[in-house]
Amino acid sequence: MPATGLRTATRTSVALAALAAVLLGSMALLGASRADAAPDGVPGVDVSGHQGDVDWRAAWNSGARFAYVKATEGTGFRNSHFAQQYNGSYEVGMIRGAYHFARPDVGGGAAQADYFVANGGGWTADGKTLPPLLDIEYNPYGDNCYGRSHSSMIQWIRDFSERVHEKTGRWPMVYTTTDWWKSCTGNTPRFAETHPLFIARYSDRVGELPGGWGHYTMWQYSDSGPMPGDQDTFNGSMEQLRQLALGDAAREPEPEPKPEPKPEPEPEPTTPKPEPEPEPEPEPEPEPAPSEPDSPEPDPSEGRDEPSADQPPEDAESSTPAPDESTSDDAASDDAASDDAATPEKAVSDDPADNAGSENAGSDEDTPQKGMLVAGAEGPTSGSGGGDAQAQAPAQDQAAASDAGSGYDELAATGVDRDLPRMAVFAAAMIVLGLIVLTLTRAPARRR
Repeated sequence: MPATGLRTATRTSVALAALAAVLLGSMALLGASRADAAPDGVPGVDVSGHQGDVDWRAAWNSGARFAYVKATEGTGFRNSHFAQQYNGSYEVGMIRGAYHFARPDVGGGAAQADYFVANGGGWTADGKTLPPLLDIEYNPYGDNCYGRSHSSMIQWIRDFSERVHEKTGRWPMVYTTTDWWKSCTGNTPRFAETHPLFIARYSDRVGELPGGWGHYTMWQYSDSGPMPGDQDTFNGSMEQLRQLALGDAAREPEPEPKPEPKPEPEPEPTTPKPEPEPEPEPEPEPEPAPSEPDSPEPDPSEGRDEPSADQPPEDAESSTPAPDESTSDDAASDDAASDDAATPEKAVSDDPADNAGSENAGSDEDTPQKGMLVAGAEGPTSGSGGGDAQAQAPAQDQAAASDAGSGYDELAATGVDRDLPRMAVFAAAMIVLGLIVLTLTRAPARRR
């Protein structure tokens, strides 16, 4: 090959190698940016005995505002650092709670709930205590589903939850992965309505949620970062986090509705009865005329002729007095007044109704301290689970109510805005390298 062609090929190879190096470096930088980017929401952590005594002031300065602390595992393990971690986070101002690492292979759900509540898993409505948390995930000691069928595992979770609710008044939050929930419970939706979800997935997206849950309350997105322990986020505002801690106490009791007074019925107007019409007085019957006296016998001495019997005497009066025909009709008829009856109004008031085991082998020193296990869509990823699995935080009824319930804003996509400066640098580097390659390939070879 001529010297000129050799030099040109060499320069081209060097330029392409530099270009590939810049490209690979930029991709690595962008990947690291997405992995390290914290999602939106309120930052928090979960810790166990694996972290030992925690510098909570430094954690607060790093941004942590809540913490879940492992209290127990099975029926025989207690976190020896629980007091320092649980009380220390409270003293710097964090809202904190306790979690139990489930061991369905060594005891029943109710027995483990009793052990958990008796050793730090209680709850008070002080606005600084998160609801109890059940960490149920891959078995770090054997079979992933602890040797239980779907129905048996569902019953175990129900026994644990009902006993915690009976003792504390709160339903526990559930920490798990979508993959484990599908594999070991058959993706049951039975707990989604009353149990907040703490999802574990190490990615820049939450991805698919377990059966029944439409949103998550907390998300464990990384097992390392600027804060101690696992890196978590609460899906909402600081005020909503306080409401989650308060539970039902956050809702002011609604005043009982007062019955609406019913109006007094108006008296019905009485219509005066018409007075009876007086009966007319009977007309007086005319008095009979007095009978006429017999004519006197004539005096024979007068020598007059005796009148005949058919001829009345001249002096006799034959007129009969006429009766008084004036009739006094003194009876007055009073017209009856019309009857106007007023119907009283009735008010109806609606009164709304208010609707509505065997002991764990191992001790603090014997049980290996591990973080919560995290699985992606393809399978489990060992995080900070195991013997010391990390606590996750509660959720809405929701929310409930809620409603609220209730709901929390979905997390925005993360890392994209942080990648823009790097992408600009990468594009500029590509242009410069292209110019270099173009210059090198067109430079004339020096003659000897």
